[in-house]
Amino acid sequence: MPSFTWQGQALHYREAGEPGRPLLLILPGSTASSASHLGDLKHFGRSHRVAALDYLGTGGSDRLEHWPLDWWESGASQAAALAAHLGAGRFSAAAAAAFWRCSPPRTSRTPSAP
Repeated sequence: MPSFTWQGQALHYREAGEPGRPLLLILPGSTASSASHLGDLKHFGRSHRVAALDYLGTGGSDRLEHWPLDWWESGASQAAALAAHLGAGRFSAAAAAAFWRCSPPRTSRTPSAP
């Protein structure tokens, strides 16, 4: 799995698709890793260059001793650093929640009455 250095720590990511295509960054939700988006990488890699980031402390990236209070702000900086590392001046980003809403349900459930 490829990686790059951000603020002295290794950040890993997975990618699919051909360089030169529009870049789509997949940003896993909360503490999920890029491994949870293998299907998304394959699907969107048909038309885009796609990269899914393992934020610091998740997946194959370096570990954290404790989670910082500005974790989301730090995550945004890490995502921007990944885009720069990949040489993208412009990119699209998709948060994990968006994929969840677009995915068909895997099970059928009937809501219970109040």
